[in-house]
Amino acid sequence: MLGTPSRRIILEVLLPASVPSIIAGLRIGAGLGWQSLVGAELIVASTGVGFMMVQAQSAVSTTTVMVGMAAIGFIGVLIDVALRTIEARIHRRLGGA
Repeated sequence: MLGTPSRRIILEVLLPASVPSIIAGLRIGAGLGWQSLVGAELIVASTGVGFMMVQAQSAVSTTTVMVGMAAIGFIGVLIDVALRTIEARIHRRLGGA
């Protein structure tokens, strides 16, 4: 403060402090979006992992259903890891700890 330009306060104080909250919101949103996509595939789609699982359930193919569940979880973890990596890079670039 004490005469520091507003731009510098934003770039060096406010932005680095808000990055964790912004990324946390993105991670939650990505997780909910992924859940919604798979849920929609389970209900109305004619392609995708959810549709494949419904078809396998009808054919009593437990292995295929389990592989579909594992794929859904794996992709969810990949999304989370990617967003954590982005958070770390941004945080380092903005001068975080």
